[in-house]
Amino acid sequence: MNNKVVEWLCIGFLALLVVAAILAPWIAPKPPGAISLGERLRPPALFAGRTATNVLGSDNLGRDILTRVLYRARISLMVAFIKVVISGAAGTLIGHVAGYYRGPIDTL
Repeated sequence: MNNKVVEWLCIGFLALLVVAAILAPWIAPKPPGAISLGERLRPPALFAGRTATNVLGSDNLGRDILTRVLYRARISLMVAFIKVVISGAAGTLIGHVAGYYRGPIDTL
């Protein structure tokens, strides 16, 4: 496969993940903290031959795994965004100081 095709597939997949995380409140099948002990440890719907009630299954407390993944992706994206902003600001500041004072500070 061509490298450009793989690159665009990766970008599309990441964009899909970002959009799914942003739209989590509207596309998640259940509330994120809803506990249902009657639905605990359900297998994914594909393997159980059922309808899509638990697409990725459920955990030991009966919480829907797809919902939890969507909502946790939001947290991961926020942490990553904040990290990039802080790192960019710190790098820019250090670069400006090193460029202004030159000499030993630039070497450091």
